[in-house]
Amino acid sequence: MTDDIERALQQPQSPFFMDDASGFQAISAQALLKVLEKYEKTDRTSQAENIAQGFINRGNIQNQAEVSTNLKNQTGVDLAAYLRSSPNITEKVNAMTTANVQLIKSIRSQYLDKVQNAVTQALVSGSLNKDLTAQIKALGQTTEKRAMFIARDQSSKLNAALTQARHEDVGIKKYMWSTSLDERVRDSHADKEGLIFEYANPPADTGHPGHDFNCRCVAIPVFDDVVSQGSKKESSQTKEDVDLSVSEIIAYSQKIEPKITSDLTSIMDKVGGKLVGLDFRLKSHSSLKRKIETEIADGFTHSQAVNKIRDAIRYTTVFKEKDFVTRYKAMQYLLAIKGYKTIVVKNTWKNDSAYKGVNTFIQNENGDVFEMQYHTQQSFDVKNGLLHKLYEKFRDLKTPIHEKEKLLLEMRKLSSKIKIPEGVESIEDKK
Repeated sequence: MTDDIERALQQPQSPFFMDDASGFQAISAQALLKVLEKYEKTDRTSQAENIAQGFINRGNIQNQAEVSTNLKNQTGVDLAAYLRSSPNITEKVNAMTTANVQLIKSIRSQYLDKVQNAVTQALVSGSLNKDLTAQIKALGQTTEKRAMFIARDQSSKLNAALTQARHEDVGIKKYMWSTSLDERVRDSHADKEGLIFEYANPPADTGHPGHDFNCRCVAIPVFDDVVSQGSKKESSQTKEDVDLSVSEIIAYSQKIEPKITSDLTSIMDKVGGKLVGLDFRLKSHSSLKRKIETEIADGFTHSQAVNKIRDAIRYTTVFKEKDFVTRYKAMQYLLAIKGYKTIVVKNTWKNDSAYKGVNTFIQNENGDVFEMQYHTQQSFDVKNGLLHKLYEKFRDLKTPIHEKEKLLLEMRKLSSKIKIPEGVESIEDKK
């Protein structure tokens, strides 16, 4: 559409012509208004419908494949035949098609109105022709950017609506909120990472994943209320599969760890800190197993529990108190140079947490995530001394709640004696 209008300025047979390569030097504004009027009167509803239908149909096919694959991975049952079409899905497809036809028509109408207004104003004010041309081109660029924004937003909304419809068709009433875990995730969305919601009761501030503008979050199905062969199979196989999953996690971690360790060692030589506890950089089989079993006990499926593991590889860096912040920030810069990105930051120096330090998760260029903790020597020694013993009792599933409350108070009292590095409050959290 924008190309059509701009091409009208360059037709040799038309009253518009270009003097030189630098731009349009003369334009018949009256003739351009006639072109706009003719273009505006042309009914392009069928064209908008074809574009919208193609967009929705492609999205529906992709969503059906993704939801089918995800459910099969979680339940072991192929539900593809039940997810192709239903009254619920048809209703969503029709509603989204109608909405997108209106959006496409509104983009066209608003662009033409703005161009027409620009030409009319140029006639009234006597603006230079080249200025009018530049203004029309700028309007075209703005319109194209807006169209791309709307397309991305509608793609997310379509995927969210169809995912919900297909989940509801097989009896899924709840989901776990899952973000992209990067710096672009909004705080209101990051706060929901890993939380369980009901489709019947969407969060008031954001709606379901994908409902907010350009939201990239997704809904991971929760099977608490689903009575199906798949959910029963998941439950019966969970204990048997945990050991296998842990072995697979360890095998992959052993494969990628040497390169990460080498890069971090090189960075540490430049930044002036030290990596400590390298003998424990790979989480043990028993520790991973316990963590997965704890997640399952909290209501997550086996697949969800495995996907939540992000610290199979973990490191600890110790900086001196006096330049802790300076060296931390220098390390972030050097990590970025080598292709690493810190995607999560939790600075517990700033609150009354029983744990004192900066806890982060870092992602490499392949999307692999590992944990990095930053400490002073004192906070590291406390963490690995009495605090560790108290924490082991605290996280034991057999420890009563009233006992855990006492342990937490004791841990906070112990950590309150740790000297806080100067300026550490400037290290901001990232979710």
